[in-house]
Amino acid sequence: MSALIVKGDSDVGIFFAFLSAFLFAVNNILIKKGMKISKDKDDDGVFTTIFLNVIIFAIFFVFYRSFFYTQHVSFSWIGLLYFIFAGLLTNFLGRITFFKGIKRIGPSKAAPIKNSAPIFTVIFAIGILHEKIDTVSWLGILLIIFGICIQGYSMFKQGKNTNDKFGLMFSLASSISFGVGQGTRKQGLKYLNDPFAGALIGASVALISFIILAAFRRNLLKMLKLTFLHRNIFYYLGGIATGFATLFFFMGIWFTNVAFVGTIVATDPILTVILSKIFLKGEEKIGLTIIIATVFIFIGAAVIALTA
Repeated sequence: MSALIVKGDSDVGIFFAFLSAFLFAVNNILIKKGMKISKDKDDDGVFTTIFLNVIIFAIFFVFYRSFFYTQHVSFSWIGLLYFIFAGLLTNFLGRITFFKGIKRIGPSKAAPIKNSAPIFTVIFAIGILHEKIDTVSWLGILLIIFGICIQGYSMFKQGKNTNDKFGLMFSLASSISFGVGQGTRKQGLKYLNDPFAGALIGASVALISFIILAAFRRNLLKMLKLTFLHRNIFYYLGGIATGFATLFFFMGIWFTNVAFVGTIVATDPILTVILSKIFLKGEEKIGLTIIIATVFIFIGAAVIALTA
């Protein structure tokens, strides 16, 4: 354990969770702007962001181990396997199934289903990690999930009328992958107590998986050209945003329950709408539904912050 950080401080963990949610929302804005200037319709910035994530995580891992790491943490193969599994679930399978869902049923239906991930995180936290959550904190979690559901239901109603079962299944698979993957990260920290190592391992596994998948689809060269020759500035900035967002997520679950962190981080769609109104004027509208959802979310977050 680091000499600078004392685990168990829930307030610090929740602070990192809020930072993570904010930066994930910033990334959503940057990716949207990046898609507008992209020279290829199939370039969604996923490979670029994960590549930059690996670089950022490697820098922080080396920096932490070189200057602030004062106590030896024994290597654990079990911890390594958990981090690998978490990387496959979140950065790889979660993203792939989410984009598959979007292609089949549209973002307005796929996104609300995917955003139910905190439910699976909480189930994993209680059933597998045996996290203890008091009654008042439960109230905070339920308020946030209710707020997310309000916004999700509104988006779902606005989407195209389709009953594509595979699209719904892909979106649900994405939600489960993200939800369980977040819990698996916490489990990995129990065996290999280094959040920077966890972030680096997970992102590296996802990057390797995307490279193998691209090679199998015979579009690896095209993907590399789009990343390193065209250099979409918004995708690069998005990679930086998601890099720090993921690091803050790991720091959050290092300090407090993953049930709290996962639920707070899942508020990023609401923050995205608010930021879009500010930075993408005319493209997003903040209606009564968003306002109500935001009120529930921030009351729930305040309850968790004050009682965790």
